[in-house]
Amino acid sequence: MKTVMLTGATGFIGSHIARTLISRRHSLRLYVRRSTPLIHALQKKGAAVYTGRGADAVAALRKALDKADTVVHCAAATKALSRRAFYEANVVFTREILSLLGRHQRFIFISSQAAAGPSQRGIPIDEDACLSPVNNYGWSKRLAERITTAWGRESDRNYLVLRPSAVYGPGEKDFYLLFKGIRMGLAFLPGDGRQRLSLLHVDDLVRAVLAALESRSKGETYFVTGDHAGSWLDWPC
Repeated sequence: MKTVMLTGATGFIGSHIARTLISRRHSLRLYVRRSTPLIHALQKKGAAVYTGRGADAVAALRKALDKADTVVHCAAATKALSRRAFYEANVVFTREILSLLGRHQRFIFISSQAAAGPSQRGIPIDEDACLSPVNNYGWSKRLAERITTAWGRESDRNYLVLRPSAVYGPGEKDFYLLFKGIRMGLAFLPGDGRQRLSLLHVDDLVRAVLAALESRSKGETYFVTGDHAGSWLDWPC
């Protein structure tokens, strides 16, 4: 059993990770900026919850990190009004966590395929490809990855970076609306609909996080995605 500090438990992916860690009897510590019915439910099941924002944020974060073997940093802004807002949410917060970590604490960063950007001419990219994000979200995730690797150089490479592709599953909203429209015979197709998309079910991402918790690998970055990629036109309407 590990003591895991998780960020982002109020979100879609983080909530699935939190419930699974509880079910696997890991000692779970949650840092959140606000409480929700889900957080209350996790607390009743044994999670230690540390809530902080504004002037209280650093103190709460330090308490949440105390005695944690591993940090799973899942919290992120996927939508924001400006590049600056993405920077504050995804880069500055990552730096704050790393500044409080000890060398013995492991850091698992849930980044995104968006940090690498799309493949070109239908040729799949791998972890060695040059990073070419095409939007502010991907740009902020790329910077957060750089901060993570810089921290790793001073901390025995005690980190892993996971880059999931587009994630869907229970509780996700954007794909739900898209799938609902497709079921009704309505769909919005970007471009000519031939753009290929890699999809990942949230349960598979959770399994990847569990594997990362048990892995002895250090200082590595991994894409996490499903077995197949399809275009918008491949989906039955």
